[in-house]
Amino acid sequence: MKQKLLALVSTIVLLNSLLTACRPSTEKEDVKGDTSMIPMNSVIKMNAVIKENSSVVSADSVNDELKPDIATILATTQPQELYIHYGEKNISKEKLLSPEANEGIDQYVLFKGTENALYIRYDDAQPWISVKTKSDIELPHGLKVGMTVDDLIAINGQQLTFYGFGWDHGGLVSSFNGGKLENQGIALILRADERKPAYRKFSGDSEFNTADRDASTLNLRIGEITLWNKKL
Repeated sequence: MKQKLLALVSTIVLLNSLLTACRPSTEKEDVKGDTSMIPMNSVIKMNAVIKENSSVVSADSVNDELKPDIATILATTQPQELYIHYGEKNISKEKLLSPEANEGIDQYVLFKGTENALYIRYDDAQPWISVKTKSDIELPHGLKVGMTVDDLIAINGQQLTFYGFGWDHGGLVSSFNGGKLENQGIALILRADERKPAYRKFSGDSEFNTADRDASTLNLRIGEITLWNKKL
């Protein structure tokens, strides 16, 4: 489980960084995807839901006031369901290059360019949701991007173990050490102040603990939150 988490979270983080560095193609894509690979019974059910919920969000209008609901997204099993809930105009589809997928990985950005933007990808019908900006979206346990590590420890009830900075898994919380957030379908990436003298001590492919006295000088905070169904 831990290895799969590292691989998937790392893919989300690293490939989104590549996407940020490169301008996305302006060529119009079929954002709704190819339904030819979806089982017929799923298509029938999906069409029924679309018809029943056709008034939820117009596919031809942008709803700036609509706030993403994490529980609703986690209940989806395929991208097409996102369009049912939020409408085509509110979703941007991006193709991420990946060494693990020759044809790349599809990522769906909900409310791109806003403070409530969410980055969603699917793996075996499992949605993975990444939150990268400070927003007013309600997240489990009151977690927020930008939250200090002291507040995070207070929520968890235990100190945290995290990977050193400056490499692929830099800042990823590797263990909640039996705290409240353990096995809750939550992955966190911590950010630190690189200007602090102790930063080099907490760099590289090693695990560290927030209980370390020097860690308190790094201004550790949540930089990114990834959520998935804890049944995974």
